[in-house]
Amino acid sequence: MSLLPGSGARPSLRRRLDTVEPPPLAYAAGLIAVGIGSVLIPVSYLAITFGEICALRQHAVGNLGWILGPEAGVFSGLGYLLILIFLGVLSFFLVRPFVALHRKSKAEPSLLPGEEPRLHAFIQQICTALGSPAPIRIQVSMDVNASARLAPGWLHFWTGGLELVLGLPLVRGLELGQFAGVLAHELGHFRQGAAMRMVHGLRSVNLWFSRAANREDPWERDLEGHRHRMDPFLFGLYWFARVCAWIAKQILRAHVRAGQGISCLLLRQMEHQADGAAIRLVGGETFASMVLEAKVIEAAWGLANRSLGMALREGRLADDLPALVSAHTRVFIPEVRRKMERSLLAEKTALFDTHPSLADRVRRARRSSLRGMFRSSGASHMLFSDFGALSRRATAAFYQRDLGDDFNPSRMMSTSDLVTGQSEVQVGEAAVSGYFLGLLTNLRPIWLGPEEVRADAAAGCGETGVLQDRLMGARARIETDHALVSELYLAYAAADARMLDAVQALALMRANFWIEPGDFQLRKGGAVQAARAFQEAETEQRRISDRLGDFEAAMRLRIASALGLLADPRVRERLGDARSCAQEVTRLLPVLASLERIQPRLESLRRSFHGMGILLENLDGNDGSPEIDAQLKTHALAIRLELKSLVIGFAELEYPFGSVASSSRLVDYAMDGLPMEQDFAAHYTAAEEALGRCYALYFRIFGRLSLAAGRVEGVLGLGPLQVDR
Repeated sequence: MSLLPGSGARPSLRRRLDTVEPPPLAYAAGLIAVGIGSVLIPVSYLAITFGEICALRQHAVGNLGWILGPEAGVFSGLGYLLILIFLGVLSFFLVRPFVALHRKSKAEPSLLPGEEPRLHAFIQQICTALGSPAPIRIQVSMDVNASARLAPGWLHFWTGGLELVLGLPLVRGLELGQFAGVLAHELGHFRQGAAMRMVHGLRSVNLWFSRAANREDPWERDLEGHRHRMDPFLFGLYWFARVCAWIAKQILRAHVRAGQGISCLLLRQMEHQADGAAIRLVGGETFASMVLEAKVIEAAWGLANRSLGMALREGRLADDLPALVSAHTRVFIPEVRRKMERSLLAEKTALFDTHPSLADRVRRARRSSLRGMFRSSGASHMLFSDFGALSRRATAAFYQRDLGDDFNPSRMMSTSDLVTGQSEVQVGEAAVSGYFLGLLTNLRPIWLGPEEVRADAAAGCGETGVLQDRLMGARARIETDHALVSELYLAYAAADARMLDAVQALALMRANFWIEPGDFQLRKGGAVQAARAFQEAETEQRRISDRLGDFEAAMRLRIASALGLLADPRVRERLGDARSCAQEVTRLLPVLASLERIQPRLESLRRSFHGMGILLENLDGNDGSPEIDAQLKTHALAIRLELKSLVIGFAELEYPFGSVASSSRLVDYAMDGLPMEQDFAAHYTAAEEALGRCYALYFRIFGRLSLAAGRVEGVLGLGPLQVDR
């Protein structure tokens, strides 16, 4: 595939694309500012550190009379020691970044010319058209982005060796013309040799400061983990050190912000120039469409990441992440895209932004009269020899980096199979949120038994229309009470948070830890106070439950009545798949009934899970403590008993949404097996997985039921509920 129209047209194309507007004065000013900033920012930090050390020495030597002189006293001596400790600890935190270990980043997979000849030829033609140097390396990533950067190493800094990074989700989702615009933008940066070197130098300085500001040594984590066992004196020293560390980090972050502020003007000018190169190649409209489509793909990546998390709880991983992201772009129908575009075009560029806002970039592109020289169409991933195979390799590498030892290749499954199930989940989630007005949570589950739907189905088959009247009455009750119960649901969730905090506080205090009451929403310390807080929260939840009873009965009656109407001949006549919907409801309700039976066990498991979690967080350095060991055994035993109850509760039931690995038993979906008795961390993980999978199953079932009930109400001419949300 040739980028250029023909051999005879190459000179004119080269002339047109090489006709670049001279850099504005702001560009030159930005270059000078960045060059100066690259030197002044580290010099500033060195001066502050040196001044702090000098202040420490001056105080230690010059004010020694406060403690040894003739006028020495208790208060002056105490002041001398406090200032000495403060300056010494602060000096330590300021000097510490200079001995930080260098963390080498993992390289992204590279594409060799022999592996991807069409892609390399395509990029080379764009480089020729732009008059920019060719990249020495092309890498791929899972980012919804592309980037141009100096290759690592001082040699490349001086020779100008550049590398191009392509985000595979972006490649998969863009058309060829849009992808050419992305490449032209990034390769346009390649022409900015001096600016890229300046920015690279300042970014390296900023990265050093940023890592130093966010660095946390193991001993700091140990102090944080052991603070509950400290006596008051050591606890005071701990907070003294925390204050010094905070001051040092604020100084470091101030230098990061200074670097960003110095470079923002130059970076925006570099982006404008790179945009200009892309607009000259592909035209303003194509460039604008590329910017907007990239934003859609970014939003789709967020949805795909969420669905991937749900699939991971079921023990599955998509084998092709770019394909998964592409599938999720179908969610953005034209109406949604128009709404997103209006929102994006309202953005403004802030003073210290490093990139122009998307609105500025789109408006600038659409104002351009250039139509561009690129005319080819098609999918951009066709430039690759085997894009699917490349995506699967890159996906596996992404999982390996992200999950580490937890990555199990056997969990990977075809993305097309996963998309089918996850699309159903997303539609179901939207149906649950809409049908139950966003009020249905795992804290207040609603249950529906097969006998309720069967009884309603029998009532709906009569001539009196009793069932439809029940449905209308339930809807009216929900509309009337919605505003009041919304506040009650929030209060119930707040009481639940206090209850879990009390559980964690009790677990720590019974293990002989010292706690800060405010960290656990307690008025004062002590196991008695924590137990009282738990009881008060539990009493509050019971009181709220009584007030929510009628409203939740109305919600239950509404969905039961709507599902019962699936047996009504008039509904079946207007809803073509009513019979298959009724069969699905019949299949799902027994599983829902089993979840209802084990719900008390899930609540108990959730509390033991949180108690075990806070103990494991504070286990380092306290492994031999008999009090902690006793509490860990108590919580592990409670978790183990609840997990066994799940095995009994799910016995003989099949997973209702297809097979899980080699088994379709519901118990195999809910848990991978009982952990070893002495493996406390495994008990915590098993509880987390069981809770996540059971709640996910509950909402997936109600997603299907809500979807069917909503369709029934739709064919009856009943629109959305009229409530303020």
